[in-house]
Amino acid sequence: VGWTASSDQLWLTVTPTLGSGSDSIEFSVTSSLIDRTGTVTFSAEGYSDIIISVTQYGVVDVTAGNLSAVLGEQAASIRCLTLTGTIDARDFKTMRDEMPYLEEVDLSGISIVAYSGDEGTLREYSEYANNEVPEQAFMGGTHDLKIIVLPETVNSISFSAFDGCFSLKECMLPSALNNIGSHAFSSC
Repeated sequence: VGWTASSDQLWLTVTPTLGSGSDSIEFSVTSSLIDRTGTVTFSAEGYSDIIISVTQYGVVDVTAGNLSAVLGEQAASIRCLTLTGTIDARDFKTMRDEMPYLEEVDLSGISIVAYSGDEGTLREYSEYANNEVPEQAFMGGTHDLKIIVLPETVNSISFSAFDGCFSLKECMLPSALNNIGSHAFSSC
């Protein structure tokens, strides 16, 4: 049977777009920092269309303090985020304040490094420690957050880190964890 294939996204291509029988088909995607889904529709005369959903999962490689710059305008629409590299309190602030639809966060591939300054999760100059989810990391910001996977190196979750994350259902706690601050999971 002769068939045609078409994609509904410019970042998702199908090769070939015409064929017959059981020809091989290749899907190609351009690189992405975010998760996204497209569909490929196969049509053949006399048959119902077959639609295949293709999801591309983005992995963002960051260095401490540059998450906002790396994501740019895409930050506001990201639902699922997987990070590799290093982050600090500034990056937690980015996730909290610039990513309102964030539902799933995988930090298993990152290291949390120390930061000193006034651009972190608190609104004043503060010292933030290595391997610690900072104070108010997600407090009052990411209310859609459902799942978070913390790095194995995290040894502390600070005061009010997830306070107000009403949708939080799953938080993978690492074996190195030895401190959970007060109100860390309040209203979860």
